[in-house]
Amino acid sequence: MNELFEVLHARREALRSPAARTVARAKASGRRQWLSVRVATSARDLLSDFMGAGTRDAFYWQEPSRGVSLLGVGRLVTIEALGSKRFGDASASVKELYRDLQVFDCDEVVDDADCADARGPLLLGGFAFYDKPLDEESEWRALGAGRLILPEVGVVVRDDAAFMTRTCTVSPGDAVDDIVDRLCAAVETNQATNSKVTCAAEPLYDDNVRGPEIQVQADRPHDRYLGQVKAALEAIDAGKFEKVVLARSLEVRADEDFDLTSFLVCLREIYPSCTTLAVREDDTWFISATPERLVSLHDGEVSTAAVAGSAPRGRSHDEEAQHSALLLESKKERLEHEVVKQSICEALSESCGSLEGPDQPRLLKLEGIQHLETPLRGSLLEKWRGELGVLDLVGALHPTPAVGGAPSATALNWLEQNEALDRGWYAGPVGYLDANGDGEFRVALRSALLCGSHARLFAGAGIVAGSEPERELAETRLKLRALLAPLTEI
Repeated sequence: MNELFEVLHARREALRSPAARTVARAKASGRRQWLSVRVATSARDLLSDFMGAGTRDAFYWQEPSRGVSLLGVGRLVTIEALGSKRFGDASASVKELYRDLQVFDCDEVVDDADCADARGPLLLGGFAFYDKPLDEESEWRALGAGRLILPEVGVVVRDDAAFMTRTCTVSPGDAVDDIVDRLCAAVETNQATNSKVTCAAEPLYDDNVRGPEIQVQADRPHDRYLGQVKAALEAIDAGKFEKVVLARSLEVRADEDFDLTSFLVCLREIYPSCTTLAVREDDTWFISATPERLVSLHDGEVSTAAVAGSAPRGRSHDEEAQHSALLLESKKERLEHEVVKQSICEALSESCGSLEGPDQPRLLKLEGIQHLETPLRGSLLEKWRGELGVLDLVGALHPTPAVGGAPSATALNWLEQNEALDRGWYAGPVGYLDANGDGEFRVALRSALLCGSHARLFAGAGIVAGSEPERELAETRLKLRALLAPLTEI
């Protein structure tokens, strides 16, 4: 990250002109503005900088399959939204913010009349599963019910290209020299943590290391969860809803702080087809290795996917082939998948018309588990281009039946009354967007909330007609193991 500030120091005089223009805009408008300076960088692996952010707010995203990595450090602006219109409200606030944000590209002169484009800083963040305020005693209080952050420093890596941005606030009475000083000032980081990250790529398992003592406790007895599944099946039989996703959690305690660097390294190595993401607020961390894209929007093109229906991988080639065949042929799993697919198509029909995808689902194979997946693509209708952004699509989709149920309202009402779980950001949308409204949000599955030596892991199972309570419990255990094993190195 120090590379950014070296480049900025070398171009102090060049920064004076955009700083002066931004002050002039602030005076003319009577409100504060933001100036973002952009520079090419050689950065590639952003995990060290993320872990070195100290106690500052930080956001990390890595998607190996597409060669995309993101980093945000520090917080200049926070956009928070609650209620049933939270995504639309957030989208409107985003447009207002970018209206007052100017970008100066150190590698290319940008016309200040129209410089708040996709070359500027990204907004990063996520939202809780439910649209209501968090309880005062919620473990999620540090992260909040949902927020988007304009970071002080952002890094974007896409394949062979990488750039960094430094952003500062500009008020009408600011002096140009003070603005330049703020842009060139290094952001405080924890260099000791950076040194530790360098060693994180070493083997995670060492016979000579005793390792921490671990205690694991389910949030409810297995019999109670089985009873909840049976109650859900009774509600389905009574015609109250078609599907509901019943989640549970594991509380994990250690006698020393968890090694979160090793945890993140392990997740991205074990799940290369997933997006590994982490959000930090002080000592609270939210970490996910999710296989599921909620929606992405780029230049009017929309991409999403239906992911529902699960089975184990198997411990041999023959066993895995058997599990795969059973998954593809299972009426129960195919019904669960079809409910999700149809719901997504209906939710985006107004903005995109019809979505295109294969007639039959394919297998999404992950470590220890496989899912039915149908990729879906479409384009924004002409009347919505330039009007709708990715947040508007998130609002139309969330929560899909893959994480909530169908019909959504009745399923969610049943969950609030029966699940007894503070989901927080689990199964909520987490992602990024730019000044054009383009971006991507993932469903935060295979996720954990961590603080020091305490962690809570989350997983759910989709209940439809024909579900068997014992098998649904086993599915949650399989999904929880996806995080428990790398976290505890067992």
